[in-house]
Amino acid sequence: MPMSTYKLRAYSFRTYPTPLDDQSIRTYNCVIPITEIPADFLRWMDVNARRPSATGHVQKAIRWTLDNEPDQFIIYNRGLAIFADSVNYDNREKVVILTFTHKDRHGIFDGGNTLNVVLKKLDDDGLSEGTAAAYCRVEISTGVLPDAIAQIVEARNTSRQVDTKSLFNLEKRFEQLKDALGDDVSNKIAWKENDPAPIDVREVIALLTAMDRVHYDDSKHPLVAYSGKEQCLKHFELSPQCYKKSYPLAKDFLRLWDDIQSYVPQQYKEKNLRFGGLKACKKLKKSRVLPITGATTEYPFPTGYLYPIFAAFRSMLEDRDGVYTWGKGIDPFKLVHEGFANKVFMGAVVNSIHAERNPNRTGKDPNVWSLAYQIAENHYLRMNA
Repeated sequence: MPMSTYKLRAYSFRTYPTPLDDQSIRTYNCVIPITEIPADFLRWMDVNARRPSATGHVQKAIRWTLDNEPDQFIIYNRGLAIFADSVNYDNREKVVILTFTHKDRHGIFDGGNTLNVVLKKLDDDGLSEGTAAAYCRVEISTGVLPDAIAQIVEARNTSRQVDTKSLFNLEKRFEQLKDALGDDVSNKIAWKENDPAPIDVREVIALLTAMDRVHYDDSKHPLVAYSGKEQCLKHFELSPQCYKKSYPLAKDFLRLWDDIQSYVPQQYKEKNLRFGGLKACKKLKKSRVLPITGATTEYPFPTGYLYPIFAAFRSMLEDRDGVYTWGKGIDPFKLVHEGFANKVFMGAVVNSIHAERNPNRTGKDPNVWSLAYQIAENHYLRMNA
């Protein structure tokens, strides 16, 4: 269990009585020089719904105040809000002693951007006259129950609403999916706002939605996976058991998504056709690296073209004991490597590309999804078990 204790020199410290004191929740307010804020606070950000961003108009405004009116920082800035295990104050030394023991309960739950900018200012200027003049207000709460943390964080972020995925992450709705993916893949997924990982968790949920055999079949297709990432999150919230069916294959789905992007352009070219001549597929000046497989591709691949191909593989899933498996023991990656995804692309998607010349229209065309699914289903039914 991690534990950290911090001793912060304070200009002032006050207990802040509230009607919740009889519920063992205590609140304290203090004012500290920004030079007392430890860089190690960055390790205690799990309770913050958002990952702090290094850029943006808010961050620029915070930095402007520190650079130009540091003595006014205590007035202009909201400061830091902290959940702690315990708080003590040494009145003689004027030192606040904070203890954090659980990363999912303790740390900075509001003010992450302030923390980022202050630490950058200290790194740039050190103990300068300007940094010495700046003070920060800090609110500390102890005794907050774990179940109440998400609600408090959401309420505190009403000035700019916390996005859904960040709240779901804080509420631990993604934990089983993280376990299924393992650390090697989970570390490549942005589970909350401003996370720098290359794959947005909403994209992962959309891929799982595209493989949902409970709500979608051969006549009803999950166009929402392409057109409505937030709707997919709502679907995930309302029908978590449907998504858990896909967890054993979640890694496969992410790899399959990369493989389609990697192999189809090359296989299309092998047919003496110009992939780069298709709308929105012009060859890139610099190859891009696909995040799961690490393969490189020279072409963009609009998701409006990708989703119908990917979702067609739903026809090859079987529900066994409440979870999905690849039916008939198929190897989906071998199918892609041998040209099957390109067959779906050429048979179901290319005509729409030429007709619509708009990836968004192709991605929202139920006829494209239906034809792609039929091609995959017919292929699957003809396979020997």
